[in-house]
Amino acid sequence: MVPLELVTFDDLDQRIKQHTYHNQLHRTNVGPHTSRFHFEVAKTILQTAQVSTRVGIDVLEALLLLQQGLSLHDRVEDELGLRRQLHVLAGDYCSGQYYRVLAGVANEELLMELCQAVMKVNEAKMTLYKVSASPSPNGYMDLLEVIEGELLLALAHHYFRDSSAWAPQIRSLVRAHIVKKEMVARRVPKYFTLRQAYDWLTDAMDGILHIQANAVLEPISSFIMDYLRPTQKYIETQAYAEGNR
Repeated sequence: MVPLELVTFDDLDQRIKQHTYHNQLHRTNVGPHTSRFHFEVAKTILQTAQVSTRVGIDVLEALLLLQQGLSLHDRVEDELGLRRQLHVLAGDYCSGQYYRVLAGVANEELLMELCQAVMKVNEAKMTLYKVSASPSPNGYMDLLEVIEGELLLALAHHYFRDSSAWAPQIRSLVRAHIVKKEMVARRVPKYFTLRQAYDWLTDAMDGILHIQANAVLEPISSFIMDYLRPTQKYIETQAYAEGNR
């Protein structure tokens, strides 16, 4: 078996596609998409915790399947008719595969922590739905941080009980990930300004430089820098054009 540090995103993506392949989902292009961001952060946590390769791969698969299931359910409101039903079923299918894979790890404590994380994610989604007409920028970001990052925080807490060195870094990375997703989805953020987006992204980039200096999450730093730079440059260009800098 390939050592955990040599497992690539493409390796895990192929394994997950095998878990989630279904003819109907394939024909209608309603399929899960593995999050490269969540893969890189989760893999770094597991590497640093020196989890064995077999367990590490299983936990990675399980967490990414769970993240996919939650993300698919988020897209239900954007679909109609059969595609809406298929998104619900695809999300449930991913969640079912998550339980199957994690059962093989036989770690009830991790299962419970991830279940609690899912509860927090769903509560944040309900809150976001209730305030979706006019959320405050910081309130909006706080809720999205839970939705996008709670599984990663639960994973870090499980393997590092004193996760004080991890939680701020993970939250910073998640916030930057959210800014990128918002910019890609809308080009101009809907619930916060370009200036706020730039400040959040800059804080995350500064945090990544701190990571590199202290080697706490060093394996992920190069990917994250490459992942965020295009968005940072785009925000800078837009901010200058609009006179926001």
